[in-house]
Amino acid sequence: MLRKIDYFFRRAAAYSIDILLISIVINSLITSSKVNFQVDDYNKYYSEYYQMYLSYYEHNYNNGEVKTCDDFKNAIDTYKLTEDKYVSKYEELNESLEDEKITKEEFDKNCSSLVNEYQEDVLSKDEFKEKENYYTYHLEKNYVVAYIINFVITLLYFVLFQGFTYGQTLGKKIMRLKVVTDEGERVSYKQLLIRSVFLFSIIYYVLETIAIFVVPIKYFLYIYNSLLFLNSLLSIIIIISIIISKNSKGLHGLVSKTKVILIDFKGNEIDLETGKSVVELEEEKKLEEEENKKKTVRKKTKKTSSKMENKSK
Repeated sequence: MLRKIDYFFRRAAAYSIDILLISIVINSLITSSKVNFQVDDYNKYYSEYYQMYLSYYEHNYNNGEVKTCDDFKNAIDTYKLTEDKYVSKYEELNESLEDEKITKEEFDKNCSSLVNEYQEDVLSKDEFKEKENYYTYHLEKNYVVAYIINFVITLLYFVLFQGFTYGQTLGKKIMRLKVVTDEGERVSYKQLLIRSVFLFSIIYYVLETIAIFVVPIKYFLYIYNSLLFLNSLLSIIIIISIIISKNSKGLHGLVSKTKVILIDFKGNEIDLETGKSVVELEEEKKLEEEENKKKTVRKKTKKTSSKMENKSK
């Protein structure tokens, strides 16, 4: 059991190391305007979307029940709001009232105007959904180059590099793990490609990129969320299959007919049940078979000798 836990820990650690390494490379590339010509437009849309998101939820504080000046005061006290422009205007009015620069009647009149201005500026749920759909589409559209960079770096590392190093990434090398075929042979580039397609959301990236250019904007948010859900579901299935399968093979391993093995410092596979190398177990098996043959020969010799003795008597 402890060996199994150690094996899972090593796989998780190796995966984390590899993802950290390629994430550093990918992020340095996608944030560079020299490499990613879409980065400035993406940042512009992201800033606008973020401001709209904050504004919508700030304007709907207190469950959207800010309809009077007392509601403003209650919201300010409850949510400690300081940056909203309507809060600033309310505080200016309140200060003028306290300094007796305006009368109570003038305060009520100006505050009513402020509430009306606030109500006109607040997005309805339908308007917010429409804008959210708009910004999600343009954010994803301006992330296509980033997806391509992600796709290329992932394949270079987990297919070409791992294939060249006989089934070991840097993370696997550190954790003494190795990808091999089900028969224990050297894994092919084709098998590593199939593993990567399932393991690193490549299907998701491809389908979403197609959706950007095919799906109308008004339906895009629905398609985007659906693909995101399916991708998350696939990740959960892979994790569960690794845990419950007999040979600790995930869905990506089953489809590609590969497995991840633990190796010793000489590169020999270690059996998780015994903790011994497979080579050592094979040698022990051969010795046991030879010993059994010797025992069989001795028994036959003994029987033959007994028969000879009986005949001579």
